[in-house]
Amino acid sequence: CFTTTTVTVSPSPTSITGSTNLCAGLTSVLSDGVSGGIWSSSNTAIATIGSGTGIATGVSSGTATITYSLGVSCTVTKTVTVHPLSVITGGTTICIGATTALSDATTGGTWSSSSTAIATAGSGSGIVTGVTTGTAIISYILSTGCTMTATITVSPSPTLITGASTICTGLTTTLSDGVPGGTWTSSNTTTATAGSSTGIVTGMTAGTATISYSLGSSCIVTKAITINTSPAAITGTTSFCAGTISLLSDATFGGAWNSSTTSVATVSGTGLVTGVSAGTATISYTTGCASTITVTVIPTPSAISGASNICAGIATTLSDGITGGTWSSSNTAIATIGSGSGVVTGLAAGTSAITYSLGTGCIASKTVTVQFLSPITGATTICVAATTVLSDATPSGTWSSSTTSVATVGLSSGLVTGITTGTTIISYILSTGCITTTTVTVSPSPIAI
Repeated sequence: CFTTTTVTVSPSPTSITGSTNLCAGLTSVLSDGVSGGIWSSSNTAIATIGSGTGIATGVSSGTATITYSLGVSCTVTKTVTVHPLSVITGGTTICIGATTALSDATTGGTWSSSSTAIATAGSGSGIVTGVTTGTAIISYILSTGCTMTATITVSPSPTLITGASTICTGLTTTLSDGVPGGTWTSSNTTTATAGSSTGIVTGMTAGTATISYSLGSSCIVTKAITINTSPAAITGTTSFCAGTISLLSDATFGGAWNSSTTSVATVSGTGLVTGVSAGTATISYTTGCASTITVTVIPTPSAISGASNICAGIATTLSDGITGGTWSSSNTAIATIGSGSGVVTGLAAGTSAITYSLGTGCIASKTVTVQFLSPITGATTICVAATTVLSDATPSGTWSSSTTSVATVGLSSGLVTGITTGTTIISYILSTGCITTTTVTVSPSPIAI
């Protein structure tokens, strides 16, 4: 009598090969000389392993038994130890020539740099020194072979900031640095602001602010800026005539006045501006900071030339050395004047102020006296050797005869004497040049009866 059963004989696995020291978070490939088996871990909280791949991954520090099985009893094992990995701490951006201290919670490791031309690392200290711009991988290697890394960026070091260290409220100044690409910031934006990419600093209120230029978290250079208060706006008349004055003022006390062009306008210590010649000048009021205003000096007409005394009914031309102005009369019942020509016509006895204006308030004036001559009275027909007295209501004139061979007249008396038959014009002339005339006829004397 007998009974049977089938027995399967599987190949025996060989020894497991591969690193038995793992780092937490890192992997190691285990293998066996006989393929087709299944991998497993005794403690997946310590280490896991791909069932078909043999890739072991460290999870946390400790030990775990890794088993490779080709059947129920055909197994082989290997103990792996998982070592902890901590994180490198410290600044990862530095400037050329600057240093940063890296550290790791796990002691006993060694520091190294992937590129000592960019950054070096003290093997036992973790002090990294920037050598030139670029990036370098800094490694911390434990005796177990576990390695932690950190990437260090080395930035160029900024140079000294150049530019004004004092500005006025409301004004700007541009700061610069020899190394481009950085960022500008102000420590006190209520006192001064800084354009992040331009370096343009604007004074806001009186005080001080520190302006920083940064090429990285540790690549910073600074400059202190003082902001002074600007004086208030200048007030006063800014357009006036040459030879006249204008008083300017500023609400801020203690400043000094100055003119940019004294050949156009001068200014006194009290803000009294005197127009010198036509043009523009910038007037400044300075208290450490300056407030400015532009004044315009307008040309003043020169003295009016031409007769001051004219006769009623007679015209004369007045003129001025500066062209383009307008003429006017204060009393057009006495004298009129062509607005563009300057031709004055006397209408009645009296005076009128003639004004020449450039339309800017700059004028010249001249008083014109108009004289009126009454008609000559008296007999205008006389005989040869006879006389007649002519007269005029306007005093102080002078008499004359156009033809003294016909009749003569007394220079101041107006006594006309007939000389021979004919006609002559008798004139009465004032010192102003005003003249009136009459014609005198001399007839032959009758013969005695």
